[in-house]
Amino acid sequence: WGAALLVGSLVLYIWSAWWARMAYPQTISLIGTILGATLLMGGWPVLRITWFPIVFLLFAVPLPQSVYVELTRPLRELASSVAAAVMPLFVPGLHTEAQAVVIDYVRIGSPPGQLNVEEACSGMRLMMAFVTLGAAMAYLGERPLWQRGIMLLSCLPIAVLCSSIRVTVTGLLNILGYPEYARGTPHQLLGIAMLLVALGCYSLVGYVLGHLYIEETDESENSG
Repeated sequence: WGAALLVGSLVLYIWSAWWARMAYPQTISLIGTILGATLLMGGWPVLRITWFPIVFLLFAVPLPQSVYVELTRPLRELASSVAAAVMPLFVPGLHTEAQAVVIDYVRIGSPPGQLNVEEACSGMRLMMAFVTLGAAMAYLGERPLWQRGIMLLSCLPIAVLCSSIRVTVTGLLNILGYPEYARGTPHQLLGIAMLLVALGCYSLVGYVLGHLYIEETDESENSG
């Protein structure tokens, strides 16, 4: 089986490099080659120990651009809808409406305008980073399987929450007349701050899962 996987990975690399001209399958074939070589030389006992570090390399492979765009668009639309609903709560007289990834706004006494949610604000990169972290923590942590699954699934809503906060703050800065703080270094610092927010949310999920049940001591042991 190791030899078959190794040969199949080499065939995939040759096909993607010379015929299909696709970079993503070439990188995937590298991971398949490592799996095949490990199975061929070490057998199943070694693969049972090393499969996760090898498969974990998938998180280091950038997604194809077309797939990345298709995945980010729903997140951008959701972030736009949330930001359009939240921003009027902070600015009196502001009316907003989200249309796909564009937010139309009108403020009393000011001309109307538009805000476009870029791909960088979709939360996709943040979600991928925390899915990677979540997979590592779920594998290494001593938790039941269902708790590990919940921690992985929580990465998506956390990424959407952080993306919505970032879009809302950026939109408010533009509307209130501080566009210089909505781009460049301040905008990048806001993204870094969202990493801290996401880490706090992820830690909170782990804390809640870890305190769902309380271990009770046996009364007979206490009496003895």
